[in-house]
Amino acid sequence: MIGNVQNIKGKIVTIRCRESDLCFGCLNHRCKEQSRLIAAKNSKALPLVLGQIVEVKAASSVLAKQIAAALVPPVLGFIAGFTVFGLFFPEAGEAPQVFCGLAGLFAAAFIVYRIRRHFPAQDLEVSYPPQIKDPSDKEMEVKDR
Repeated sequence: MIGNVQNIKGKIVTIRCRESDLCFGCLNHRCKEQSRLIAAKNSKALPLVLGQIVEVKAASSVLAKQIAAALVPPVLGFIAGFTVFGLFFPEAGEAPQVFCGLAGLFAAAFIVYRIRRHFPAQDLEVSYPPQIKDPSDKEMEVKDR
């Protein structure tokens, strides 16, 4: 994502992202509510100034951790709900077990959502200068304001 530096507090940089083609299909309403403001780390201690154009990136390992953190707890919630109901009510059948598994899935997903809302990830890294592709597929640098 490419955006402008809005605020700098130590190593945490607040960036207003520019709308891109990726925003079209995004369901992150929180991003849209906050006018596309995101927080990112400046772990390389780049000399940034307000209004500067920067690129924000997330490493593949960070994305993998975020996907695992979003998917594993709900799956475990389903397994727990399905199994626990089956242990306490073995003669109830499979349909109530599935219902309790789904309840566990939604409960775990809601808990993950609430935790992520109160403790947002700050695994994004600021890099400069941003690299963008022009229509002729050549890489070019975006100049400062």
